[in-house]
Amino acid sequence: MPVKTEKDLSDQLRGYWLKAVAAVELRNFGYAISLLQQLLRQEPEFLTGRQMLRRAEATKNNTEKKRFFNISTASISVIKAQREMKKDPKGAIEMIEKILEEEPYHQQANLLLKEAAVAAGYPEIGILALQTLLEKKPKDLKVLHQLGRLYHQLEESEKEV
Repeated sequence: MPVKTEKDLSDQLRGYWLKAVAAVELRNFGYAISLLQQLLRQEPEFLTGRQMLRRAEATKNNTEKKRFFNISTASISVIKAQREMKKDPKGAIEMIEKILEEEPYHQQANLLLKEAAVAAGYPEIGILALQTLLEKKPKDLKVLHQLGRLYHQLEESEKEV
């Protein structure tokens, strides 16, 4: 997948990008997440935007006060995304991004994002998903092996090691 840069964005999408960057700087993570999701729906190959989206989600998640009764419905959504992935991997990526908005370190969702991204032809997004998991558990051997295999597919032997 040729990764898109800011220069490759249309004028409208570049506007979303600049507004999202400003929102992150102002610590308005909800608005930034909304803008970045709109941007990535139209331009899924924009890896820098996806990385900023994940950072904004993680920061928002870490700074919000935890609710007393926090019941996650992510597992149900992951099952729906698994079914969608068989038909439309790109559609599954969007569904998984909604899950990760609330729980950016959700193990199943990130692993499914990796599978959907590879199936859709976006291995760099799969690498981002695995790196997100490694932020929480840096010594997870299963995830490290999967990351190494992805780097091997991209012929990036230094990172593979």
